[in-house]
Amino acid sequence: MKKSKEKIIEKYRILLNLFENYREENIRCLAIISNSNLEGKEVVAKNIAMVLAKSGRKTLFIDCSLSKNSRTKYNNSDNARGFVSVVEAISGSRINGLEIKNCIEKTESDYLSVLELGTNNLEKYSPILKKEYLKRTIDVLKQGFDCIVVDAPSFENLSFTQIITSAADGCMFVLKDKVNELNEARNIKEKLNTMGCKVLGCILEKEKKPTKLFKDKYNDFFRTDNKTKKIVESANSSVSPNI
Repeated sequence: MKKSKEKIIEKYRILLNLFENYREENIRCLAIISNSNLEGKEVVAKNIAMVLAKSGRKTLFIDCSLSKNSRTKYNNSDNARGFVSVVEAISGSRINGLEIKNCIEKTESDYLSVLELGTNNLEKYSPILKKEYLKRTIDVLKQGFDCIVVDAPSFENLSFTQIITSAADGCMFVLKDKVNELNEARNIKEKLNTMGCKVLGCILEKEKKPTKLFKDKYNDFFRTDNKTKKIVESANSSVSPNI
């Protein structure tokens, strides 16, 4: 099992080399997308974020997946602080560094932080989910992190996929082996062409159940320390208090 996991980690490192090749183009925010929630996109996105963090890059993972697991997290409550809170503040020109830190959670990995979506009802936030505000949000977050990985909604929520992905510098598409039929290829390609960012490549997931490289109790993947849950040291002095 250990040997198998090491092979998988090596494949992710090779994948990140592709990401590095685009650094000269200032691509630092990567969105991970898929046709449906059956491809294992969530696990792939988290694995990419963790491997980036393990390589010494200050990494922010933004959970915008809208998957069933993600939606049930909020128990139909829209009071949780998260990505939508930051976007909402920026849209009203009232964001500051402290507000950002209050929304971001630190994990056990020194270089990995998490920003939850903060709601299970994006329809409520449609007025502020505009490319202009999302771009400004990502630009502010970049001031505190080397890399940002966004687990974007699948094409099952295409309108939200398009708007959230438009704020990223580039995106990667996850395909599940034997899930996507060949006759879907044209339809998928057409949807990819509607994304507002550069498509860097495609990830073919061949495992029946994607391997979680760094599993623990937080979201079955990340774990936060309650004492530091709402503090992000890496962003303490590097996030501007103004837009």
